[in-house]
This record gives sequence, structure tokens and C-alpha cells, in this order.
Amino acid sequence: MFEQTRDMVKTLGISPDRIRLAWVSSAEANRFAEVAQDFTRTIQALGPANLTPAGQESHATK
Repeated sequence: MFEQTRDMVKTLGISPDRIRLAWVSSAEANRFAEVAQDFTRTIQALGPANLTPAGQESHATK
């Protein structure tokens, strides 16, 4: 199922690096924090997604 989501994200023109699936038990608070912090750093490094609402022209194409 996750691979289908990843493919859909690519089709929509969104970097698949912007989604992540991590299995973390409710007993793994430290692990959850590590996963969340790592993903936050990944998203910050990628910068803004530059998504354009449907029906509006992207500023990047002007």
C-alpha cells in the first residue's frame, strides 16, 4: 500500500522524499522522537514543496 502512495505522490509531482512510513511501537517513545526529528530535518533540507492549488498558475512557470 505504501508503494502505491509513493507512486501517487510522484505522479502528483511531489518528491517521494516528503513521505515516510516508520513502524514504531507505543512503547518506543525515544524511537518515535528520533523518527520525527529525522523526518523534520529531511523536510527542512528539501525546502518548500512549491505546490500550486488547482486552477492557479505556478510562479515558477512565469
